[in-house]
Amino acid sequence: LQLMEYLPGNYYNFHPGSHVGQGREAGCALIAAMLTARCRSRMLSPLAPVLVNAVVVGAVLYFVYYSGSAVPMWLPMAQVGLGQFVACYGLGLPLLGFLEKRFPSWREREGEQEGCALKGEGKA
Repeated sequence: LQLMEYLPGNYYNFHPGSHVGQGREAGCALIAAMLTARCRSRMLSPLAPVLVNAVVVGAVLYFVYYSGSAVPMWLPMAQVGLGQFVACYGLGLPLLGFLEKRFPSWREREGEQEGCALKGEGKA
């Protein structure tokens, strides 16, 4: 940990096991949420949960259910990724657009509370 002083940023434990006993799902969700929060593009923001869940959950499914069988590892990953893509891009992105139109002040309040950068304003 002493060597971490010389590295940029304050993240030193970046893997699905860094969830302090909350389970793999919580670890995946935290990683995806952090990557999504750092994304500036609205169209690319759902990509982080899609990729993280496809890789991590797909690997867990493979090792729990298909290990030692003829099923290739990429198949459960592709299945989870496809489901996540449909959920995040087909449902999540339109829902976000609806909420931003219906409650325009919600996004502004959220940014003020969290201190995140919204619409390229450069707040940090």
